[in-house]
Amino acid sequence: MSPASPAHITMLGCGNMGGALLKSWINAPEIKAQFSIIKPSAPSINSVEYFPSPLNAKQSLQKTDLLIIAVKPQMIKDALTPALPFIKEQTTLLSIAAGTSIATLEKFFEHNQPIIRTMPNTPSAIGKGITALMTNPYVSEPHKKLAEQLAKTAGEYIWLEDESLFDPVTALAGSGPAYLFHMIEIMSHAGENIGLPQELAVKLARQTIIGASALAEQENELSAGTLRQNVTSPGGTTAAALNILMDGRWQEIFNEALEAAKQRSIELSK
Repeated sequence: MSPASPAHITMLGCGNMGGALLKSWINAPEIKAQFSIIKPSAPSINSVEYFPSPLNAKQSLQKTDLLIIAVKPQMIKDALTPALPFIKEQTTLLSIAAGTSIATLEKFFEHNQPIIRTMPNTPSAIGKGITALMTNPYVSEPHKKLAEQLAKTAGEYIWLEDESLFDPVTALAGSGPAYLFHMIEIMSHAGENIGLPQELAVKLARQTIIGASALAEQENELSAGTLRQNVTSPGGTTAAALNILMDGRWQEIFNEALEAAKQRSIELSK
């Protein structure tokens, strides 16, 4: 890949997350790349080159700079193996497959294949996510910068130096959006419990989470504790609720929940 020419990026698989990321990359003017997709069924994205199998994509794979592994972890072997004869030694693999270690991907190759492991979360699909990344020693600086560009389009990004951190990162950020969605459910049910109609309780809970998240983003120089204190008047209604929410039980529940997610991530990576 020369600095003057656009990168050739091929996506192996294209599910919900991969498709959403691809759409954001195609629409980002700062991403100078030609995209193609390899998957059995035709994708809904019409503006990219499509191949139903690696054999059909032989010539495309041979000129690919970045091969994105966007299949479910249990499907990697079946998806990647037919493509191996056509992947150049210089091609960098970028995996968005959860729980799949760099060592697992390296075992598919006889040579020192450049590999980048990533962990995006679902808000990345709308440019509000966070992606953790780590490389093996063989990734070139231009390909690392390209990976940064792709991650930046999806939101924030962080580079990890210790691969074992992917398990707690997955527990907190990868699974984290589901916790917030469940929070909406919990607040909605609690609203109904104190007398609100269901539809109104859901609307209030959902928009409160959306608004508070937007405020946390806008006031990013303030800690979460400070933001909480700013809306808590001594002796007021918020303080009355927080006296219960901050009695330690909720923290224990979250500690237990994230530990369970972390351990499951470790199990899936074996």
